[in-house]
Amino acid sequence: MKRISFSAISAYMSCPKKFYFQRIMGIKPDYLPSAFIFGGAVHEGLAEFNRGRREGIVADVATMMQAYYHEWRKRAAEGLPIQYMRSESESYLEALAERMFRAFLDFSKKSGEPFMIEEWVRAKLSPELPKFVGIIDLAEYVNREVVITDYKTAGKPRQHDFTQMLLYRYALLKSGCNGAAKAKLRYVTLTKEAQPRVIEQWLDDPEFSQERTGRIIKQYEQAYADIKAEKFDRRTSWQCQYCVFAEACRSHKPSQSLHN
Repeated sequence: MKRISFSAISAYMSCPKKFYFQRIMGIKPDYLPSAFIFGGAVHEGLAEFNRGRREGIVADVATMMQAYYHEWRKRAAEGLPIQYMRSESESYLEALAERMFRAFLDFSKKSGEPFMIEEWVRAKLSPELPKFVGIIDLAEYVNREVVITDYKTAGKPRQHDFTQMLLYRYALLKSGCNGAAKAKLRYVTLTKEAQPRVIEQWLDDPEFSQERTGRIIKQYEQAYADIKAEKFDRRTSWQCQYCVFAEACRSHKPSQSLHN
């Protein structure tokens, strides 16, 4: 691996065998979960809002929906079947996205000055690791402080682990971003409820998070060492029933080497 990311290492920690199928072999998944496409399309709508804000333009719901449609059609054009959750459909999700954007516009009336919108951050986190890469949804200056935001969609309000955000902040710090050392971190979750809500979750204790960031990097060093050692065993869990590589997993015989 020439580079690592939060999603790649998370995939490996979840199931090394799934990581092998996806990241090493490049096998196409059996289907695309609708939640995956929906989340990406909503992200594009939010990015369109923030790009307009950076130019002094307040995007409306229609503009955000255009970005949503563009991203949805791009992913649908990949030709993989889309698997919807019960009672969902493409039109249902379109209407839900519109309601979520309306809730978001009410929430976002007070904002700062964006300087990164859906942009790559790249940095060397440790001598033992290849370069770390990630896409920051939003980084902005608010009252002269750096605030890094990651957007999530979820069925209902939930608490998110800050591993991803801690790594993004550290990568910004390593890349020389002014103010990154004490940047405030927040998740903004848009719920998929009938009446969507926008929920903020903050982590702004730099002393605690610096220590935790060091522990995360040690975990990543171990995971990367295991990947180099080609440890790609299956990790059975309740998630197996929803795995998009279930067919590849079933067709692989236990006695068959993963590395042939």
